Amino acid sequence: CSSDLRTVYEISISKITMISFKELECDDIANISNKIYKFLESSTDLLSTGAIGWQFLDHKKLFKEVPELLKFFAKYKLIPNSASVVILTETGQLPLHVDELPVVAKINLPVSNTKGWANRWYSVSEEELASCEKITNQFGNQVELLSSIPATSFKFLAEILDLSKPIVFNSRIPHEVVRIDGAKPRIIASFTFFNEPLDLLK
Repeated sequence: CSSDLRTVYEISISKITMISFKELECDDIANISNKIYKFLESSTDLLSTGAIGWQFLDHKKLFKEVPELLKFFAKYKLIPNSASVVILTETGQLPLHVDELPVVAKINLPVSNTKGWANRWYSVSEEELASCEKITNQFGNQVELLSSIPATSFKFLAEILDLSKPIVFNSRIPHEVVRIDGAKPRIIASFTFFNEPLDLLK
């Protein structure tokens, strides 16, 4: 969207009080995680090539192979419009960052090796976030470069150790993934939606 629309959107979102994340109950998570992993093995080359970082998937093909995902999202009346995985082997491969607008609320699901890793969120003032340097990310979108903000400006907010359940999270709150002593690669699946689940974060 245009820079003016992005600014209006960010201002409107900033006025909504939202938590960092919320765990979502899913009785079928072990089966879903296993089927997503099998999809990565059979329908992509991400595991065989040792891909690292954020990787988009053919979401229509994924949902056909893992229809349990659609059943899970239907519980929250959500209509997904993208799917990706994040594959990590070490701390620093997903450093402190915020995701680009306009999407704010995303849902992540554990796929494999999430035990021994931590998701961490931090607060920073809206003024510093708004004025910090921006870069073009790997997808061609403008996003804030948080390393241009002094480290002392960030205050610890929340943490999840050993991600074992789906979470909905606020991707505009600075966050990072840290390896404590976990196996690798750590893989999670991430989803966005036509109807953002912002209400789940209030």
